[in-house]
Amino acid sequence: MEQLSSLRTPQRTFRLVSNLLAFQCRSIILQIILIGVYATFAVRARPLRFAFRLSPAGTQGGPSGNLKPAETVRMHVRLAVLSEFLITLLMTLCERNPYMKRLISRFMRLSCLLSICCVSEMRLYGMCDESIDPVLIELQSRAIRSLKKAESGTAVSWSTRFVLPNGASLQLDASSVGAATQFRLAPGTGMNWQVVVKDGFWFVDNGRSKIKYRPFEAVSPFPGFLMLLQQCQLHYLTEVKGAQLEAEQTLNQAEVKMRLPMTGVREINLRNSIAKLKELSESFRVAGRTAEIESTAFQIQSLEETLNTGVQVRVDTETGIILQSSMNSARTTEWLNIEWDTAVNTAFSEIHADEWDDRSEAINTSELPDLVQIGWNSQWAPGKPTGDIELMLLNVKSGDYRRVPFPYGVAMSGCFSPDRTQIYVPGSNVGEGGLQIFRINIMTGETVQLGDETMQTGMWMNPVISPDGKHMAVSHMMQGKGLSSQIHILDMETQVSRPIGQPLDAAFLEWHPDGQSLICAVRESRGAKEIPLSTISRLFPDGTVKPIRQGRFPCLLPDQQKILYEAEDGSLETCRLDGSDVAKFDVGSVRMGFPAASNDGRLLMMRFEPGKPPVPCLVEMTNHELTPIKLPPGMWGRPAWR
Repeated sequence: MEQLSSLRTPQRTFRLVSNLLAFQCRSIILQIILIGVYATFAVRARPLRFAFRLSPAGTQGGPSGNLKPAETVRMHVRLAVLSEFLITLLMTLCERNPYMKRLISRFMRLSCLLSICCVSEMRLYGMCDESIDPVLIELQSRAIRSLKKAESGTAVSWSTRFVLPNGASLQLDASSVGAATQFRLAPGTGMNWQVVVKDGFWFVDNGRSKIKYRPFEAVSPFPGFLMLLQQCQLHYLTEVKGAQLEAEQTLNQAEVKMRLPMTGVREINLRNSIAKLKELSESFRVAGRTAEIESTAFQIQSLEETLNTGVQVRVDTETGIILQSSMNSARTTEWLNIEWDTAVNTAFSEIHADEWDDRSEAINTSELPDLVQIGWNSQWAPGKPTGDIELMLLNVKSGDYRRVPFPYGVAMSGCFSPDRTQIYVPGSNVGEGGLQIFRINIMTGETVQLGDETMQTGMWMNPVISPDGKHMAVSHMMQGKGLSSQIHILDMETQVSRPIGQPLDAAFLEWHPDGQSLICAVRESRGAKEIPLSTISRLFPDGTVKPIRQGRFPCLLPDQQKILYEAEDGSLETCRLDGSDVAKFDVGSVRMGFPAASNDGRLLMMRFEPGKPPVPCLVEMTNHELTPIKLPPGMWGRPAWR
């Protein structure tokens, strides 16, 4: 018996070890798959968003930032393996009691699954980070409750006041109930403009007419207004990682002050902006431009203050809603007069279709060849700075125009896809800075940011699509290189970009008709007070630059296989693609610039006359006769037809 007992102990130990090594593979694999699916869904189903979206395309943010989907899945797998190990150990120790084994298996797996889910939720909202102040965690919890309350359709109203660097302020009043949200310029701004967002449309009342638009296609009262509209929305403190309370503050106070760090894309773009401003300041110093030096120094100081100290905010302790956000000492946004439920006037949500001029129809495919991208500042007048512009789609035949439905900040003209149903433009995303490249479907309004990780930060400009639509050339403004940029080629299928050649001060990119090389203007400095020497050049994929001839603002005329450009003396000339057969392009005594050619042989140029705003004109290619396009006053400029 003693010998038999001595044999059982090694046998039992062997079974224990073998069971632990086996890990019940089928069960753990199934558990990992189920938990991995949950983890991925949990992260992607928790967007940090504003309560009142202007449209699906305008949804802001993403996961809270504490945990990426891949990190969440890895965390769940580790917890699943550990839990399975413990379960197997307990079941082996209780192997003589089948009832206990089944009970432990079922109870422990269910408990571990629920625990893992709870840990996931806590990590998603930063609640298991011991470094976070308990006051912040409670504020975060209240903010989440307020957000859910707003999303449930509870009526709420508020005002947003923007304090600008020059000391001026602008106030927007907003109300929301159910699926309808109203934004309106507050009395005293001198402008009567309001919009109701409902049922996927914008109902705009500008004081003179009432018009129904598709989202983001409404003509705004001034450039940059829609960016303010995005920032106007209520912000909830659903992310507290990295936040720092100022001094001793408690939830017994009506509001608390804290600083939120500049992280990720915003931090990178802010650093890039500071570096570029320092380069610009140095060029002003060399040129002896004192006023510009002082202005640039103030901008650098403000941005460095934001980078070093973060964003200062005041938060309502009852609701977790941000009441004030200060990027720096010169720019502040405040949210005032927040009211809920019965105190809100919800009459705006009643929309009667017969009272509105319907301009929400989609673009007709027959219009596509006649559309150009062009910038417009409706508030500009001679003697005023250009300021921000709104990117418009202009029909050169009818003179009709609509805003490009870019849902974020300000966009600049770019290029069209080969079928002309999509455009590619440089644009800025609210709160992130920089310029990235976006694809906008002008038929549906769908907006997608393009490029790999390299293209997510910095200043990217001059996108041009290849004739076959498979590649895009784009310029990346370089730090420490003055106005130099690195030309990249983006594969439109894989979204992977690669640089070609060395950084150049190059602009006005065009694809050569062969689709294998680029035509551009390469500029060389001739001193701070001289206009750079511009040479029309051909850029090959291996980085080779082949000069064609001297000239500025080159524009390819596809039907003629020629290049239209501005000569050194300011006159217009054409030449063949190799620089030969130079001929004058006479348009009379008026100054013309910024040519944009269509694929079917038409040409649009801007006419400049002293004391008058620029006017876009169609140019007859045979006799060079000009036909101005009748448009509202303001600054129109930088058209793109291809």
